[in-house]
Amino acid sequence: MGAARPARRLARDGSPDQRLAIQRHRRPVHRNPFCSAPEITGFYSSRPDLVSNPNVGQSHTPNQWVSRAPFLQLNPQTQAGQFGNEGRNAVRGPGIQNIDLSFFKYFKVAESARVQFRAECFNLLNHPNFGLPMNDLESPAFGQVLQAGPPRLLQLALKFVF
Repeated sequence: MGAARPARRLARDGSPDQRLAIQRHRRPVHRNPFCSAPEITGFYSSRPDLVSNPNVGQSHTPNQWVSRAPFLQLNPQTQAGQFGNEGRNAVRGPGIQNIDLSFFKYFKVAESARVQFRAECFNLLNHPNFGLPMNDLESPAFGQVLQAGPPRLLQLALKFVF
């Protein structure tokens, strides 16, 4: 509780020389990674049939965010010209959690000159923000998350304003 008091006082003071900003973003990523636009050229489309809900009964880990079991890929020889029944946004991807913090203060050097000290921290809690899972049913990495957002980033700066 003692460490929170200076931060609250700094945010409450509202003086033009001191500012504290905390941001928190959390939004789920709704995207159907398995749905491509229907082919008009007559070539086979890769939209599969959905046989069960791909978002339930899964232990969502980066190694297997979604399973192949809920999807039935159409056979291009026997089902040519047909499209699967999977709609938009059938699979829910990982969410994003992010807290950014910035602090800056002006120091007067002369009558018309001052120095700004700035400290910024992005992804303060160093929470992993995973990318979307691999969406190609033919790929051996199908359903795996192969990318993540940036780790914690700290940045300090001095700026001379005249």
